[in-house]
Amino acid sequence: MPALTATTVQKRLTSTLEQFRKAPAASTPAQQKKVEALARELDGYAQLSPQKQAAFLKKFTALVGDAGSAAWLEQLKRANAVSLGFEATEKKPPLLAGMTGKLAEVTVKDAGAVTGVAANIAGVPVKSARSVTFEGLTGSRALMQQGTVVTFGKLTRDQFDALHAELGGRSTVKYDAAREYGFTDFLPPALRTLAFKDYDAPKTLKLAGTAKLREMNEGDYNLTVTPNCHGTGWEAMRAYQGATGDSVSIFYGDAIHADTKYGDFEKLGADFLSKLKPGDALVFHDDLGGEDGALLHTAVYAGGGLFFEKPDTEMDEYTETPYRLSTYAQVVAPIAEFLGKEPRAAGLRPSAALEPGEQAFAFVDEKLEKWVKKQGTTLGRPLVVELEIGMGGATRGIHASPVDSLKLAQTT
Repeated sequence: MPALTATTVQKRLTSTLEQFRKAPAASTPAQQKKVEALARELDGYAQLSPQKQAAFLKKFTALVGDAGSAAWLEQLKRANAVSLGFEATEKKPPLLAGMTGKLAEVTVKDAGAVTGVAANIAGVPVKSARSVTFEGLTGSRALMQQGTVVTFGKLTRDQFDALHAELGGRSTVKYDAAREYGFTDFLPPALRTLAFKDYDAPKTLKLAGTAKLREMNEGDYNLTVTPNCHGTGWEAMRAYQGATGDSVSIFYGDAIHADTKYGDFEKLGADFLSKLKPGDALVFHDDLGGEDGALLHTAVYAGGGLFFEKPDTEMDEYTETPYRLSTYAQVVAPIAEFLGKEPRAAGLRPSAALEPGEQAFAFVDEKLEKWVKKQGTTLGRPLVVELEIGMGGATRGIHASPVDSLKLAQTT
């Protein structure tokens, strides 16, 4: 848009103000007085100095632009930034402001009875425990596109309280003698929000011109939200520790960083399955490096023989794997299929309160921070690290992934 003359700007402002007079936003006596005062000042707009024109435009935008009646004003400010003095006040939106995904409901289909769920939990009989498959998803990873649905039916107050305590004590669902309850009603709010839903990630954002900042020839930064099992497991453990807030973080948990953190956890020993409590981690390693084998998967125990997990890293264009509740056999099956044998499993218990994922897995790069600042903006979201490891175990690339934040579902 070319720069406009002061006379042309005055004509456009006059036309816009006339439109605004007719809008509901200008119907109150107080607003009408402001409009009349603005109209009087507008009569001499073309004779004002550039600085005074800029001051008037800010006043005009505050009254008229905020009401949505002057969409062309933002274009005007950008096109005339220097002459109208907006260069010092106009702010660019954060680079990652639009990188928000959404949770999609998953269509479930009953696949029959499932074993591995306790017949009763805290003395409360399980009404049904059914295997379900997830329909209409991208990809064909059948072992990852299924889960377990458990129901209890109607409960007495004592039964409700017993289940609440046994299953972690973090649910905010209230007791109602008239309703029927399921296992998900006793999950912490963050996990209840995610359970049996698929995360649809926002589009990848390429930061053109950032290749020169990187030391391993990775090219420009391509930022996308890629939640995986370790990031999900970390947030699930924090949820069972009582982490509060009105949102749940969605992010990639780097396996090497996660495994290092797990080194501080309490090891539950060979008979870990009998010792697990809600909030404990179930982790799997390959055995190529003996005890130092690579971390393959993280799930979190939810009680009653069920685990909360994200079976795989989210890749909408290839394979969608919803957040799910699984039996131990369902957790193991896709890993065993990948390895060609049973994986090495262990039970771990956090020894201390876990810090937020964006801190535990933080990506820090001063060069990128300076580059973003030079663009006159901010990232607007925290970044976590994503290491690219070669077949020989060496680091081939250091990538960054944004952290998304989704509002918790309302408690009912």
